[in-house]
Amino acid sequence: MLERNNNQKRNTVLYDDDDKKLALFVIIVNNGLASIYKNTFINDNLCHYVLTLSAKGTATKEMYQMLGLSQVKKDIVIAIAPKSNLNDLFYYAREQFIVSKRTKGVAFSVDLSSIINLKAYKYFMYGLGEEKDYGK
Repeated sequence: MLERNNNQKRNTVLYDDDDKKLALFVIIVNNGLASIYKNTFINDNLCHYVLTLSAKGTATKEMYQMLGLSQVKKDIVIAIAPKSNLNDLFYYAREQFIVSKRTKGVAFSVDLSSIINLKAYKYFMYGLGEEKDYGK
């Protein structure tokens, strides 16, 4: 059994200010479209960390039709972004979904309540670059 030393400080970042909060932004799109989102999110400085995964859907045919999805093979785009950028991320996703039936997908976000490491938080919030004093 693990014993926890209550005297150890945990380096957890938790903010009440929306400008300093982070969110997990997820998009599920047809296979081959993840790079469009990844490149745009990073080039427009909307987020500094984007992970793309390939997946295969297991839903029923009826569920695919209800969601308006056409392919079984999917790309999943996971971005950690400042919460203040969520409106721009959703706007861009919605604009891409309107372009054609092939570009339709599902987008959602989940608020992150804390990040375990201050350096990781600074990376997700501000990206790489010259070291600046971003405050606590």
